[in-house]
This record gives sequence, structure tokens and C-alpha cells, in this order.
Amino acid sequence: MASTRYGWLQDLEALSPTVAALNLTAQVSDEPYWDTVTNLAINADAFNLSGCPHHNGAIARWLGGLAANGVTQSQLSRLLVDLTSRNTYGTFSELSGYGLLLDAHLPFQIQVPMGKAGILNPNGADLDGRLTISGDVLFDIKAFGLHEHLSNRLHERLSGEFSSQFVAIEGSADVAVSVMTDLLGRGYSSLVSELRAKGLARRDGLDVSLRPTRQVQVTSGTLDPYALAKNHAEYAFGFAKQFARRKPFMLIFVIHPWLGGLRLHTDFPADAHTFMRSFARRTFMQFLRDKAKIFGVSRAIASRLLSGIMFINAWQPTDAKHTHRLFLNPYAKHPIPGLTVRHLEVGIPGLRKDDFQNDVY
Repeated sequence: MASTRYGWLQDLEALSPTVAALNLTAQVSDEPYWDTVTNLAINADAFNLSGCPHHNGAIARWLGGLAANGVTQSQLSRLLVDLTSRNTYGTFSELSGYGLLLDAHLPFQIQVPMGKAGILNPNGADLDGRLTISGDVLFDIKAFGLHEHLSNRLHERLSGEFSSQFVAIEGSADVAVSVMTDLLGRGYSSLVSELRAKGLARRDGLDVSLRPTRQVQVTSGTLDPYALAKNHAEYAFGFAKQFARRKPFMLIFVIHPWLGGLRLHTDFPADAHTFMRSFARRTFMQFLRDKAKIFGVSRAIASRLLSGIMFINAWQPTDAKHTHRLFLNPYAKHPIPGLTVRHLEVGIPGLRKDDFQNDVY
């Protein structure tokens, strides 16, 4: 298990000539992933991923595949720099999306520059990729930890504030990401103050409390996949600046049990599928008459520019059998071509497609 950035890079170099040729240990500074004094993680995502041979093997394979597909050394270096340092969570998700397409032998390009005429972002931007199976299908890849990953971050931060007590986070596991983000940002100081004064704080269905430390601690929470979808109905629009104006565009959401996706990875009892379908359906259909402006267009128009949502499971042990899900927008202005959809279905094992046929009203 690598406890430093150099250690992880050296492990990947031993697995991949592509990584070794980049010689990043001579170009970047080393960073610790674990604090040996406090015995706490500094970068838990990097520490966990670097210690797993299955994930290291997959990362090495993906980087080699990207190089074989013409991705430049500069682009590969950027991915590795981000993966091993400041953005492990997001970059591993991005690599996982590329890796799924590579393993399926589907043609695509990465880091596609788009001007303001091509996407909603008034400044233009690079999109993560473009499928080139049957006409262009642009896509962007996002980590999808939602409440769980942010709850873990909040727990770690509060545990540092109250090191002599146990921090319990209970209540609804379906609160919106905006609530969790606020608790980690502007609302953090008031949360800490309230906990110091009362030992208990309630925020939008979430209960945070301090308890005496014991060898065994039990916490409880409520789970409702439909509530989770309802509370995150607007979530995809947080990425609307990347929606394409004139071509099919797909969001690829990546889940992983170590990166806030344990609930969706486990899928018990069909919790994940229920949530994902409800979430996609709300994204595509709930806002069709919404006139609220977002990047210069109404949310109704923006919703039609999202041609599809794909959920992929990035858990890497070789014996894992995953179910991935592709949801197609029945109201899309630029639908994903049928041949592209067919190639995705055939090429990606375990992919389930839902186009909401006979469920549009």
C-alpha cells in the first residue's frame, strides 16, 4: 500500500511502460497520504486506491489504452498529476469512464475543445470526450458520491474538531447535495458552535450529535430512493454549462463503493436502480415547462439538451459483475443515434438501457 504520491507513481510505473515513460517523480513534489502521528488519512481516496492491485492494474491498463489511442503525453501527465494529488476522486472517475469505453473497444476522443457556440458555457470549455461511433456524441464524466461522500467528509472534519467524542451523523440519508455542501462550507462554523453549545444540531432532516466514546457505536438513518431522486432533481443542471447546443450530449456518472457510492454499488433491495431511473426521469421530464434561466436558456431547453445519462460502476476486482445503466431522454433535441446506443449495449457487459418507452407523459 502506497502511503505517498511517489510510492503510488512508482507502483504504477512498475505496471505500465506508459506511466514509466512520463517520469513524473522527477517533475512533481511528493505528498503523504497518511499522517503517521495522528494515524489519520491526509488523502483517503489516494491511500485506498493506491493500495489495491486490482485498481492499480486497471489504471495502468487504461493509461496504456489511452496512449495507444493517440492521447498525448501531456494529457496523460495531467491525468496522473491530478489522480495522485489534488483531485483523486474526480480524476479516477474520469479514467473509469474512459476505461469502460476502452475495454468495450468503442472509438472515442478525449478533451474535446468546445467554443461558446457549441456548449452553454459562455466562455467555452473542454469536454471530457466524444464518441465517434455513428456521428458525434459528446460526453462529460462526473463522480457521483452525492450525500454519502460528503457525509464522510463532514464526519472526518467534525471528528477532528471533537477528537475526544464520537460524532454521529444520522437522520435522512437522502438530503440534497446542496445541504451537505453548505454544511462543509458557509454553514460549518455555525454547526460547530451549535454542537459545542448543545451537543446536537439538526439540518434539513440530518441529525448531528456528540456522544461519549465507546468501543462500539451504532448510528441509524432512513433511506428512500424516491426521496433521494426528488431531493436531487436539479443535480444534473449543476453541469449544464457543458451541455452541447447542436450535438447529442451525455453525462456519465461514476459510482464506486470507496468514493461515496457504497449504497448505489450494493443496490439492496434494488435501491440503486429505483433511484437512478427516478433521477433520470425527473431530470428529463420534470422541468419541461420551467422558464428559470440557466446559462442563457430556460431550464426547459437545457433539459432537452441532455440526450442521456449513463451510470457506471467503477469497482475493479476482476471477478466483479456490474450492472451499468443508460437512460435516454425521450424529449432530447439531439437524440443519441440508434447505432451508437446499440454499440454501447453490445460492447459494455451488463449495460441496461431504458428509453422510457410507454412511460412518457
